[in-house]
Amino acid sequence: NAAVGPLTQEEFNNLPEDARFAALDTFNSVMRERGMALRSRLVEMLGNDPNLVVKTFLAEPGSPVGSYTRVDSLKSVVSLAFNAKNELSVASHEGFHYAEDRLLTPAERQIVANALKEGRPLYQQLLAKVQQYDSENRTNLADEVAAVPAEARAYAFEFWKRGELEAQGALQRVFEKLRAFF
Repeated sequence: NAAVGPLTQEEFNNLPEDARFAALDTFNSVMRERGMALRSRLVEMLGNDPNLVVKTFLAEPGSPVGSYTRVDSLKSVVSLAFNAKNELSVASHEGFHYAEDRLLTPAERQIVANALKEGRPLYQQLLAKVQQYDSENRTNLADEVAAVPAEARAYAFEFWKRGELEAQGALQRVFEKLRAFF
């Protein structure tokens, strides 16, 4: 009984050439399907905004798995790794950046920013959750949360949406609005 699982680089290199090509074709097909499903999920969440470009990619180990970029007053780009540990969670995170930039009112943005200011109870809860996630997954999100307020807000929404962070009052209403939109 041979073990089933990913091949090591050496095992792959030792395959006959036609088997290597078949393995690459299968891998590319699976990744293409995952990328299309992820792209569809983000469009489902955010709507079919003609000014939103959604890109998918294969992330290298240890590299970022998503990004949001506002290109100009209308156009935005969301990039998502289809090999992220939880690609739908990454979609929620990057979708929050888009929503914060394009959908929330100034008052709603202020509610989120105030609730997640450094030193506030929810910020401390988020930081604890992120540090726990880091230790369990060998990541380093806590530094990102501590250094970039926009990342703290997006991770708060991502963790809240997964049921790992509790929001109350006005912040809960803003997050609920986004969940309903998504």
